[in-house]
Amino acid sequence: MKKKQWIAFNREYQPLGINQSDFNSLNEDLIKQLPLYTEYKRLTENKLISLAYGENGIQRDDKGEIYRIYFYNDELNPTGKNASKELWNKYFSIIEEVSKLEKQ
Repeated sequence: MKKKQWIAFNREYQPLGINQSDFNSLNEDLIKQLPLYTEYKRLTENKLISLAYGENGIQRDDKGEIYRIYFYNDELNPTGKNASKELWNKYFSIIEEVSKLEKQ
């Protein structure tokens, strides 16, 4: 969180909105134009923790700052082997919370 900017990725570790089988082959100029990073107002550590699926869904750097969170793991994946309406509802509630965050 050094720059307080974040980027959201899909399950294939591509930026949300990108559906390319080989993201790395996209034109470099196109990649530079994409709004990949976003800086959010009042995004606190507590908010990040509440969005993650638990302590294992949080990754910290050597200074203890959160630099990555996961909304779910394989067991909680709403499209995975344990798929359920409850998991979908949980996932969409997280997406709803993220969509309420204000950009800088």
